[in-house]
Amino acid sequence: GWSCFGSSGLGDDELFLGWAPGQAPIELPDGSGMRVDAGDFLVIQVHYHFEEDAPEDRSAMRLRWSDAPSPDVVRVQSYFAPAEIPCGPDESGPLCDRDAAIADARAKYGFEGVQGPFITTACGFEPEDFVLVDGKVSGECDQPVDVNGRILGVFGHAHELGSAFRMTLEPDTADELVLLDIDRWDFDWQFVYEPVDDLFVTSDQDVRIECEWDRSRRDPRLEPAYILWADGTDDEMCFATLMVLEP
Repeated sequence: GWSCFGSSGLGDDELFLGWAPGQAPIELPDGSGMRVDAGDFLVIQVHYHFEEDAPEDRSAMRLRWSDAPSPDVVRVQSYFAPAEIPCGPDESGPLCDRDAAIADARAKYGFEGVQGPFITTACGFEPEDFVLVDGKVSGECDQPVDVNGRILGVFGHAHELGSAFRMTLEPDTADELVLLDIDRWDFDWQFVYEPVDDLFVTSDQDVRIECEWDRSRRDPRLEPAYILWADGTDDEMCFATLMVLEP
């Protein structure tokens, strides 16, 4: 296996493809593709969650290749928002302390597998900003689109505590456009949604990612713990991608 969580650990890497439960194969438009050069190295990272012994690994990946000289290039751009879910008022335990929860997660996944503190700070928030209201808490972050072209697919990702997900282009402006709105999140059905109409983005635009989590969805058999962005299925994330065709 590979020794890193969260990323390849190689430093100068780039997201090539991704998959989540329920996702169908991705078919790119004719004449387009993702550029791969001779000598490029692919790290395929798979996260498993099982309560007993691991079954045999039958994972596989199939790619369609083309030697076309100048295909339109497809780029996948990633966006993040904070995931901070404190313990409820009727929960207690050592891992309800945020620092203890971070240390516990890093012992499991290493530094790269626990992005919570970095993302919260990068988005301009403090841990104190995240308070449970009726058992729910949300996180959001605005980021530059940083890509130009036609949107081929929109993808949102959270884990099992997720209850809602939204992705908005040019938020709080006259040109605001909701790209993805899932008001009943289900971890087992995560699709790359294809726009019905032709939608274009430019690098001078912003996109907002919003997630909501419901603490009551957590398995009651688990030890009470502060939940933050980390690679475990029992941890959480708020993550999105845009697949864009750059002519």
